[in-house]
Amino acid sequence: MVKNRSAVGIAAIALFSLIVIACSAAAADQGDGTPSLEAQLISFASELRLGLSLAAFAAYSPTILDLRLHAQQLINLIEGADGPHYVRPTESSDEPVGLLVEVTGWLRQIPDRPLPPDKKERLLVAAKNVLIFLDLARDAALSLLDERRMDRAKEGMFEVYACLAAAYEPPCGTAYVPGLWTILDAFGLTDRGEEPHS
Repeated sequence: MVKNRSAVGIAAIALFSLIVIACSAAAADQGDGTPSLEAQLISFASELRLGLSLAAFAAYSPTILDLRLHAQQLINLIEGADGPHYVRPTESSDEPVGLLVEVTGWLRQIPDRPLPPDKKERLLVAAKNVLIFLDLARDAALSLLDERRMDRAKEGMFEVYACLAAAYEPPCGTAYVPGLWTILDAFGLTDRGEEPHS
């Protein structure tokens, strides 16, 4: 049973690395080397969904060491290779940019887009909200690196998951705080089976 759990953990790490590499490669392939904001948003959405999957998987880790490993993977995904808490995986040459860095880039690009002022303001608020939720997710993941009790670690990982879900802002019919979905919707990038807000 323990061997199976270890194999699942190794498979999850390998899958995580492959998806991050694929997302980075997809975003960088734009002729002049600079991806369009739309390409960045699509890649970011994939990376954020990966983070949600990783947090869900981590919440059901069989050991505290597995959960801490996944917490570090999430920190790496959120901060990127230049982040102060980044730990390079031993068998990876990938240099993730980091979700926080990507959103900071949007804040510089959105004001230059030819959009009505009210829409531009809404997108800037949504991007700032995504930053806040990512910061909270990163801080929650950091607190798990030294956690010794499995029950508290699992609760903490659900907090990470909740913050990442809030950053993604899944569409729903109730009141919501704008986040990534608002930005994807504004650029017409939500036609992937998601329902718009009412």
